[in-house]
Amino acid sequence: MKKIAVLQLLVFMFPFIAFSQWNRINLSLTSQNLLAAYSTNSHSAYVAGDGGTILKTSDAGKTWIKQNSGSTQWLQSICFTDSLTGYVGGGSGTLLKTTDAGDNWTTLTGVSGHSISSVHFPDKNTGYAVGYSGSIIKTTDAGAHWTSLPYDSTYNFSVVFFTDSLIGYIGGADSKTGWGCLLKTTNGGHSWIMQPYIPYALNSFSFPAHDTGYAVGLRGELIKTCDAGNTWNWIASGTSADLLSVFFTNTDTGYMAGSGFPGRGFLYKTTDGGASWATQLNGTPDGLNSVCFMSASRGVASGMNGTLLTSANEGSNWTISSLNSNLSFNSVCFSDTVSGTIVGNTGLILNTKDGGKNWMIHCSGRYDDLNSVCFPSSGTGYAVGGTFNLNGSSPSIVLKTTDGGDSWNILPFRLPHELRSVSFINEQIGYIVGWDVYTDPRGAVFKTYDGGQNWVVFSVDAQHRLNAVASPDVYTAYAAGEGGMILKTADGGASWTAGSQGYATSFTSLWFLNKDKGFATSYDYPTMTGNIHETIDGGNTWDSVQQGLNTQLNALCFTDTSRGYAVGTKGMILKTTDGGSNWTSLPGGSFHSLKAVSFTGRNTGYIVGDSAVILKTNNGGVAGIEERPQTVSSYIIYPNPASVIITIVNTGKIRNDETKVAVYNTTGEQVLLKTCRGLPVEIDISSIPAGIYLVKIFTKKTVDVKKLIKQ
Repeated sequence: MKKIAVLQLLVFMFPFIAFSQWNRINLSLTSQNLLAAYSTNSHSAYVAGDGGTILKTSDAGKTWIKQNSGSTQWLQSICFTDSLTGYVGGGSGTLLKTTDAGDNWTTLTGVSGHSISSVHFPDKNTGYAVGYSGSIIKTTDAGAHWTSLPYDSTYNFSVVFFTDSLIGYIGGADSKTGWGCLLKTTNGGHSWIMQPYIPYALNSFSFPAHDTGYAVGLRGELIKTCDAGNTWNWIASGTSADLLSVFFTNTDTGYMAGSGFPGRGFLYKTTDGGASWATQLNGTPDGLNSVCFMSASRGVASGMNGTLLTSANEGSNWTISSLNSNLSFNSVCFSDTVSGTIVGNTGLILNTKDGGKNWMIHCSGRYDDLNSVCFPSSGTGYAVGGTFNLNGSSPSIVLKTTDGGDSWNILPFRLPHELRSVSFINEQIGYIVGWDVYTDPRGAVFKTYDGGQNWVVFSVDAQHRLNAVASPDVYTAYAAGEGGMILKTADGGASWTAGSQGYATSFTSLWFLNKDKGFATSYDYPTMTGNIHETIDGGNTWDSVQQGLNTQLNALCFTDTSRGYAVGTKGMILKTTDGGSNWTSLPGGSFHSLKAVSFTGRNTGYIVGDSAVILKTNNGGVAGIEERPQTVSSYIIYPNPASVIITIVNTGKIRNDETKVAVYNTTGEQVLLKTCRGLPVEIDISSIPAGIYLVKIFTKKTVDVKKLIKQ
């Protein structure tokens, strides 16, 4: 019997392993929680966190290198005495030291067994470390030996800071009462004075001058001293969320970072010594644990699930060095060849000004999922979304930018709708579709004539959710959704006609090349297959140009009248070069659900999806040197698994070609062969043993491989 190399089959089935021309833009350096950040000069900084993680930058945050800490403990505090010598403290009494800027780390001995919450060295020899149960330890010989300075064990200490070798401060909480505590020493820790009435636990100190200091803590606690800690005054932080870190670059300019409900991060800035605070980030996907600045302009913020951000302009913008790899990106739009915006769950907004090399993070200020983004011009863009809120607040959110995505404002839209898709004809006129979360739900279409300041609600016959909208000109618009529903207006929304492609069909996206020719993707629930539909008569009729895909298609994009792309679940990427008549699959290198696609020209495009996927191509996604992508599978084998008879059907256009069907076992041995003209065809598999097989289907134009499980 004939044999075929298993490797050859695998390469055929999964060509992206070797030849993918979609490159992933990886925004995740680590999934570990990053708990501390520390800068040593204007271009060098360190962050540390769970699992013994230590990262270092030597180029002001452009790149980060993971260092070998030799530890698996959580690391919570960093302090350097010069550019080479530093210390890191963490769980189970872990205290590490480097004398070569982190190239090597050694574990210090003779340290208390209590976990170290904070370590600080006011000079190269004198250092202090604190932890829970009143743990305070001190060294006077650069960490070679440590002496315990015991204190009341009811106190759990979170932070220590010394302004010189004698004067220092400790912050934390009373484990019995839950109140905060603040201690001061003026004799190098031999005795401590408790400051009166600190309501909440303190987490961080910053002293931009010997006499001027700040402390932050839980529930928005912010206090300030101007007399070297003799007195502390409460000042309004503007938040009731937990403040975890504070850093001042001078006596007037400072930053606070923290975590609020439900686990979202924020960052505030003051330029008047804490009298007022401006929001820089509000609602990052994960909480921020630490902030520090390498210079007056260059800063670092670190947080949960690998979050690592850098700023080069005094915190006005924050560039992503690392982000949670479990985030979902739902939509992408490029307004020119280098400027693009991504929106996703939890109100996340990313934008790039350099073709995806760097991505800045922005926040809507709310925690609603953002589902769609659209830029009718290079400067003006809109994003929509929402989440049903049990507390009765509006689930809708509409955002607008007029500066290319650098800042976003919430527009007045207070109707109880989940908004799924947005399409603008120009900067002023646009449509949104979604559904009323209180009416079963019922689809809805909205239009604005004034850039989103006011919205008209159209009365449409939409009994089901609407997922997509497209507006090819000022008069024509289409909306589509569940229940096979497709709506059309030819008079700017004054009237709408409704059609259906079958109740079981759910339309997921629309794209129109002009008012008459357009495409839609859908998912058929009974067969659990994805499809592409085409209309050439303005939506009066729709033909299936691709059907029976074992995936759900989520989005469409055309670069011109002939070339287009569709993306979906299981990493599916399809391409047409003949105006949508035929579609081929492209290797993308991702198995995740792909949600949206945007091209800036004929060859350069971006795809986003679940698990923080961002893919980019500069050659139209072609595999290898020549454009010979694998034909989309239009074959279905059923039942599968099977025991006696299988049936192979062709859901594509070619139905009468001579077809050969060969079945191979996992060693590459051909065990069955059948030749027929046209499909469907039945094949008796009762004679082959139970196991996994590859079914190779040959025609004059196509070769396809499917997996078969024999029971």
